[in-house]
Amino acid sequence: MSDLMNKLCNLLKMRISESGKAASDMTRDTGSTPLKGAAHTFEAEDGNIENTFDRAVRENPISGLSRTPAPAPGSEDTTPDKTINKKLREMAEENGIVDLRRFPVPPNKTSFGVDFPEYDPPFVDIPRGRTRHRKEDDYPDPDDPREIETFFSHEVAEVRREGGYPMNPRGRTGLRGRGMLNKWGATQAADPIITRYNERGELEILLIKRKDTGEWALPGGKIDPGEQPWQAANRELGEEAGVEGIQIDSSRVRQVYQGYVDDTRNTDNAWMETTAFHYHLNPSEAANVRVLAGSDAEKVQWTKVDDELYSNMFASQGEYMRVAIEGLH
Repeated sequence: MSDLMNKLCNLLKMRISESGKAASDMTRDTGSTPLKGAAHTFEAEDGNIENTFDRAVRENPISGLSRTPAPAPGSEDTTPDKTINKKLREMAEENGIVDLRRFPVPPNKTSFGVDFPEYDPPFVDIPRGRTRHRKEDDYPDPDDPREIETFFSHEVAEVRREGGYPMNPRGRTGLRGRGMLNKWGATQAADPIITRYNERGELEILLIKRKDTGEWALPGGKIDPGEQPWQAANRELGEEAGVEGIQIDSSRVRQVYQGYVDDTRNTDNAWMETTAFHYHLNPSEAANVRVLAGSDAEKVQWTKVDDELYSNMFASQGEYMRVAIEGLH
């Protein structure tokens, strides 16, 4: 009996020692760490040292690395993180990531220029174009952002990089990787804001209900290669809202916003930007226009404009909707 107990004790000591060594390996940063504080080094099967990005590509080239840190001490919140896009949460769960949450970022620590040594968000790289949710026009960037020469953004003259990764010009988001976005850096979109006065003289705006999140949004979408923003906005009107019966007069189209979108898909290394255009229908156009829900829309409708509407819009669309509406007066 004593021999058996001694063997069990020795085995337990060996397991504890191995566990400690593994934990030490996972938290050892090197000078080549792509993202300070988030990417650690591991010893590959061939004995070489590699960072988490390289390991992610090697082990799971489709879904990438998904490493969710333990909850903050004292945190027992089991409600879903509302700052995580609903579709991203679904895709994460399909890839074995349960209860995905952003790392908490205090307002005074958002800037990458502010020291935040404890910042250790999950690295999630599940580009939609490599999942069952892929759409026809999804073309994911290379898994390794170091293969991309330059990144464009309306926010800055030059996108800053760390270890090859493009860094969000608005700062820390609590997530790293691409999340569900196909592109590293900025994904450029276009949003048409179409308004009219109804028969009762009430101001209305054309909105769609998104199939992916169930939220009300402008009938916009990403800009395809070779397209100008206004061309994408016009195309999306047809694809998303099925607008027919009118011909958009380009001389009356007004650009009201261009830049960053506060979107639940954003990460430290991938984010949404848009160019928003406003077009107000004259009485003849308002009477003749026809709409029908398109590819990504569950529903399309004219909605009365009021202050409550702005705060209930998808992402930060309410902000540039307000700019467009104020320009009418």
